[in-house]
Amino acid sequence: MKQVHIFLLLVTLPLLFGCSRKEYDTSEGLNKEIRLFEKEFSVPIGSIGPFTLSSVFSKITEIPGLGSMLADYIKEGEDGTILLESTGSLFKIDAYDLENQLEDASQPSLWNAGYQSGYVGGLAGSLSLFGIQTREQKLVIEAVNPLRDAVSVTSKATYSCMDSNEAGPMSIGALESFTLPRRNERVELVSMSIPEYITSALSYVNLTDLTLSLPAHPASRIANKEDNLYFCFDYKYSTGIALSSSFHFDLKDLAVRGLNLPLSAFQLKQCDVTAEVESTLPIQATINGIRVLKPMASEDEEDTVDETMEVTCESTINGGSQELPASSLVTIHIEALEGTIPDIGGLQVDLEVAGEPGYGSVALSGKQGIRIKSSSATLSGGITIFQGNKQ
Repeated sequence: MKQVHIFLLLVTLPLLFGCSRKEYDTSEGLNKEIRLFEKEFSVPIGSIGPFTLSSVFSKITEIPGLGSMLADYIKEGEDGTILLESTGSLFKIDAYDLENQLEDASQPSLWNAGYQSGYVGGLAGSLSLFGIQTREQKLVIEAVNPLRDAVSVTSKATYSCMDSNEAGPMSIGALESFTLPRRNERVELVSMSIPEYITSALSYVNLTDLTLSLPAHPASRIANKEDNLYFCFDYKYSTGIALSSSFHFDLKDLAVRGLNLPLSAFQLKQCDVTAEVESTLPIQATINGIRVLKPMASEDEEDTVDETMEVTCESTINGGSQELPASSLVTIHIEALEGTIPDIGGLQVDLEVAGEPGYGSVALSGKQGIRIKSSSATLSGGITIFQGNKQ
């Protein structure tokens, strides 16, 4: 609204200074319609933003269908780092079910759970298909013993990655032999960082020959039957993300609503909006097409392009970094093919995004984003000011 107020002030000032001139005298019903700036007139709009990744991710839950699921995976660290997190179970068994599988439950015994495996990559594994790499991967494995007795455990544990060429199955030495404390206490068995040369997401954690040393009648040794009956082996996985040189994505018919550009009152035939865009994102974005959307009567209505409007913009927004932001000049030309430019509430955009050449693998942070440093609207074809009803 501030920009609109400035615009109206600039438009009305010439009228105030010219009120004593005959051609602006409306006392005899003349000149009810005044047309200004027949050639062109430039109006400064000012700076807008910044729009950061943090502000984008804060609205993830609003995405229909996928919002709540994505919000469970995507987090922001204390330093602003964008993290993908996932949790789940590697192995879980009820103590009663376990006892039923023993050959002789009346004697202490070794019970072999065999081969157990869990997919831990989550969303990070899927993003690798789009040229998004992992950074600073971390894996935590925890376990719970429901019995009043400590339980010794042995296993041959390994982890693997999405890209087997980077690393084959790698051993997790801490899980070869360990003891689970008694009385339903959760214990952290492993807390490890994945080597930095591995840029693909973790895929599986495998437990081979998982063997538990059990007391006689283990079900009778459950510490709290109303609390937990299960032996559990769970994982927590997190990773930062970065764009690789192969990152490339096309966004077609991307609807941008809520613009609220009140242009109809000025009876414009055409105008140019120019903006200097500053980016700290390591992303190069090319605008391949823009279309004006008709106003919607309700939120359930589908987007409809206004065919009477022509918008041209073939600009590229260069990527930068927080240390060295990149500036780009973007110009959008709006022209009415019929009548004049109406109020614009939304645009439909075709956008091509890719990793900025020469930046390599750059970790994404919630502090990265874009802002409009300065912008202006150049209005041409004249502005019509109505002084009253036409006679």
